[in-house]
Amino acid sequence: MPKVSVIIPAHNAARFVTETVESVLNQTHRNLEVIVVDDGSTDETAEVLRAFDDRIVLRSQPNGGVARARNEGARVATGEWLAFLDADDLWLPDKLERQLGLADPGTSWIYSDRFNFGSREGVPEVQSEITAMYEGDVFTALLVEGNFISSSTVIVRKEIFDRAGGYCENLRGTEDWDLWIRVSERNPIRFCPMQLLRYRIHSAGISHNYDHMWRERRMVIVRALALSRARTLSWSMRRRIWSQTWITNGVEAAKCGRVVAALREFGRAVVAWPIGATPYREIARLALYQIPQGHRIVEAIQRLRAARKIGSVA
Repeated sequence: MPKVSVIIPAHNAARFVTETVESVLNQTHRNLEVIVVDDGSTDETAEVLRAFDDRIVLRSQPNGGVARARNEGARVATGEWLAFLDADDLWLPDKLERQLGLADPGTSWIYSDRFNFGSREGVPEVQSEITAMYEGDVFTALLVEGNFISSSTVIVRKEIFDRAGGYCENLRGTEDWDLWIRVSERNPIRFCPMQLLRYRIHSAGISHNYDHMWRERRMVIVRALALSRARTLSWSMRRRIWSQTWITNGVEAAKCGRVVAALREFGRAVVAWPIGATPYREIARLALYQIPQGHRIVEAIQRLRAARKIGSVA
C-alpha cells in the first residue's frame, strides 16, 4: 500500500480547515501523512490545527502564497505520492483509494472529476458537464483548452513533481495550470471519471480579478511556449494557443463588465487566428448585450440551442 503525502496550504482558513483535514483523515486509504502549511495566517488557523496533535504535520511560514506553501509541504513529504488539497475543499472518503486503484508502475499522475458547491451562480454541480476532461497526452490540450485539472483532485508521484521543479512561486492563481503543463510535457495522465472532490466556490477571489488573471495567463503561456516540446509545435498551433488565451481573457473581462477590455482581447484573438469563429461570436454577443433588451435575445438563442440539443439526443 503506497504512502501518500497530503499537502494542505492554509491562509486564514480557520473557518473551513477542520472539515477539510477531517475529510483526509477519514480516507479509506490509511497509509498517508497530512502536512498542513500555515501560510502566515492572522486568524485562528494555527490554533485550530494544533487541536489535531500528531495526526498532522504542521508547518508554518511567513505569508508567501499558495505555491510556496505547497512547495514547502512537498519538501518535507515522505510519501511516494503527493496529493494537494485546498483548505476549503473536501475529499470524498474513497478518493485516494479510487485513484490509486488506477495506478500501475507506469502511471505518473491522476486526476478526477468533482462536485461544485457554495456560490455556484449557475455553475452545474458536476464539473464535467461544462468542462471537457482529457486523458493521456494532455500537453497540447492544456495549452489550447486552458486548465481543466482541479488541483485538489490530483495525485502525482513525488519524483515526477520534483523533476518538474514544483510550483512556480511567482504565479498566484495559475500556478497549478503552469505545473500541469510542465508535468504533461513528458508524462501522460490518467483520469478517474468519478466525482471525488467537493470544490467550494466563493463569490469573490483571485480568479475574479480580471487584470491579475490577464497577466497570469500571459505569463503561463510565455513560459509554456519556451519549453522544448512547445518549440516543436507548428506556427498555426502556436497562433491558436494565443488566440484562445485572448478569448478567455475577453470572456472574463465581459463577465466583469469591462466592455472595452473584452473587445480588445477578442480583437487580439482575431489577429492571432482570423479563421476561428469564437471571437466573432463573442463580439456579437457582447454587442447584443449593449442594446436595450439585448440580453433577452441572447437568452432566447441559448434556449433555442438547448432545445435543439435535447431534441437531437431524444
